[in-house]
Parts: sequence; C-alpha cells; structure tokens
Amino acid sequence: MSNLSDFMGGGASIVRRQLFTANGTWTKPADIIGEQVWVTMIGGGSAGNGSLSDYVNGGNSGQFVQRLPVNVASETSVSVTVGAGGVVTSSVGEAGGVSSFGALVSCSGGVAPADLYVGNSDNSGGALGGLDLGNTETVCEGTSPGGVFGGPPGLSRPGFGAGAGGLVLDGSGTTADQSGRSNFAGGGSGYGAGSGGHDSNVPDDGAPGAVMIEWLEAV
Repeated sequence: MSNLSDFMGGGASIVRRQLFTANGTWTKPADIIGEQVWVTMIGGGSAGNGSLSDYVNGGNSGQFVQRLPVNVASETSVSVTVGAGGVVTSSVGEAGGVSSFGALVSCSGGVAPADLYVGNSDNSGGALGGLDLGNTETVCEGTSPGGVFGGPPGLSRPGFGAGAGGLVLDGSGTTADQSGRSNFAGGGSGYGAGSGGHDSNVPDDGAPGAVMIEWLEAV
C-alpha cells in the first residue's frame, strides 16, 4: 500500500491518494475538504483454464470502476477488501475475488472462463478475455478496462487464449504486471488482470485486484 500526493493550483488544497494492494482500512483525515472521495477499484482477475492437449480460454479481468464519487459523511473509517486472483483447480480456472470499499462500493472478480474446448488448433482462444459475463453490480463495468488506467491483454497462441487486461494504478504510471506467466499464452497486464490459458502443469493465477481512494485535503 502506498500514499501518493499531487499538488493542485492555488496552494489551498492537495489531492491525496491511497492505493491498497492488500486488505486494509482507510481512515478519514481531519483535514478532508467536503465529504466526498473518489474510488477506483477492480476485482481480482480469474485464472485461465489449463490442459495438456485441449484448447483453452484465458482468464477474465475483474469488474471495475474509475473515479466514482462516494459520500463518506457518516464514515470515520472504511474497511477495504482487495479481491484475490483466481486460482486453477483440476485444470479449471476459478473466478477472482470481490474488491470493496466497505459497504459503499464493491466490484466482482473476473468470472471463470468458459468450457475448456473453444475450437480447433486455429482458434486463438482469446475471445473470452474481458467480456461482460454476468455483471451484477450497479456501478461496476464488466469489460476489460481501457483508456488511461487500462493495461493491455496478453498475447494469444494457437489454441490458448490470452488473459484480459486489468487496471494500471501505480503512481509512477508504470504497468503493474501481476498476472503471472504461462507456457502457452500471456496473462494480461495490470491489477485484476486474467491469466493466460496454460499447461495444467504450470498453474497460472489471475492477478489480485486493487482499490485506490482519492480525496481533497486542506494544506
């Protein structure tokens, strides 16, 4: 977890950011301006399927939200949960975990990839990466993130699908490539990315999610 600060014009206020890459607690500062924070989060990415001979799908990215305004007037502290990346059980990639900012915002993890069999040897298998396959949240998006916060998907190989891209939330702007590696297809880059389709002897977990809280604070 890290704290990052960017100065705003006029010298009267500062934007504070707290990035959670593990479970923790956000404590409302005494000098917060107003009663609003902005929440960016993503659930954990799902793991790709694995097999020694079948054609397999890559994992899906977690559902996400970017800079959502949230009222914290009644809060003094808020528990933060970071969704775990999905794991591989008996060659089947499992869903990622839910990320949440208390009871105020939650985003589901990436859904487990579909059936092991996705076509013949000419099928890259990457079509499921990042698709909305059951978004039940009211504010979270189910597709792979894009734009300034988005990380790219991995590279597919014949018969093995790439993992979907996740969110890039490092203050330095560098890609947080936490999706693991695969002998057959690449995992997506970023928090909450899916892992690639893989050999069952080389388990490849999805990337854990992340939660970033931003607020204005008096200087």
